[in-house]
Amino acid sequence: MKLFFVLVCTLLFPIFSFSKELCIKNDKGIFCGVEVTVEEKNNNKPEKKRECVEFKGSKFCGYDCKKTIFGADCKREKDEKCIENINGVICGYNCKESVTVSGCASKPFYECVIRFGEVKCGTDCKSKYGNLECGEDDPNAKYIK
Repeated sequence: MKLFFVLVCTLLFPIFSFSKELCIKNDKGIFCGVEVTVEEKNNNKPEKKRECVEFKGSKFCGYDCKKTIFGADCKREKDEKCIENINGVICGYNCKESVTVSGCASKPFYECVIRFGEVKCGTDCKSKYGNLECGEDDPNAKYIK
């Protein structure tokens, strides 16, 4: 009797699935699993292209260029941010802006800090004895003062 019970269980259990497995079929094939994530990509979105603008005899080239009566600049990389104000235009990473000064770092790992009307970009920037000091200054940071 035990042998019969084991035999029946062995034959019947593979027929029944308790895992709630889900299968999805699309043009790429059939995908099965307990958790299936479907992600659509919008390939119709136009790719940002490099462009150039001129301002007072200088040429600025990059992505998503900004030009105002006060200045011009372009993003060197697509993930940069731009700041526009009455003092000019700058683009870069980790930008900080106040009424009097603004700054953008040249690389994502640099930070910009504003204290008492002074701006500085670099690593580990702190206010020391009333002045901003960084462990390593960003040599290519952009500032508006």
